Amino acid sequence: MNARQREVLGVGRTAEILSEGEEKVLKLFYPWVEPEWVNFEFTAAQVAFRNGVPTPQPFKLVQADGRFGIVFERVRGQTMLATFSRQPWRLPGLIRRLSELQVGVIHTPGDGLPPVKRSLEATIQRVIKSGDLPSESGEEIMKRIQKLPDGDALCHMDFHPDNLIYSGRGWMIIDWMNARSGSPLADIARSALIFQIAGPPPGVRARWLLEWVIRFVHGVYLREVQRMVGFSVDDFKAWLLPVAAARLAEGIPGEREKVVRLIQSLMV
Repeated sequence: MNARQREVLGVGRTAEILSEGEEKVLKLFYPWVEPEWVNFEFTAAQVAFRNGVPTPQPFKLVQADGRFGIVFERVRGQTMLATFSRQPWRLPGLIRRLSELQVGVIHTPGDGLPPVKRSLEATIQRVIKSGDLPSESGEEIMKRIQKLPDGDALCHMDFHPDNLIYSGRGWMIIDWMNARSGSPLADIARSALIFQIAGPPPGVRARWLLEWVIRFVHGVYLREVQRMVGFSVDDFKAWLLPVAAARLAEGIPGEREKVVRLIQSLMV
């Protein structure tokens, strides 16, 4: 299979999306992505699709030019993030729809996917070893994780507007590489964190306006998902702390200071 002969439809952090005929696409991962990660995303996508989650059907694992990939059902449409920017007056309704879709996911069984608590523990251990988190803080967070409930819900763990595509069949959820099983609040905390620490790109005009929009989206999301699921603020914050600590492992430019401040506020 020759990847260079295919049309490039999109480019992401771990893979590029290539045309695979009219009805399918090839998500071809970069050479540095471990085969185990690719196999895992295929398995997680199968779990979601098999349980009725609105997501592109995963067909098979492939190799092309020495790289590993997954053939998926082709979904034509724009992401919810793109819709935000083109139709900002729809923000409240779109965030409500995002919340509804996420609630549908976390009401789905995780079907044997790795536990989210174990994943958070392993990631936070790496953060401590790297020096991005003081050992005392890290050890305290590890103790608090032990007290959190396990759960067996399907958790996407990267549920945000850029992973939702509107197609002829409605909104479709993509990108299952981070999926785990566990407490629904783990998934909610991860999405809330993404909204909370998001910021306008450097040099953007009307920065104050975009910052207000981000705060607005974060507030609407939390209000809607809390109304639909029903949880206490304390229980939510208990999950937000380890999720924020694990986020430090991703090393995303411009985020570290915000995440560290959040961790400090949650440990008071």
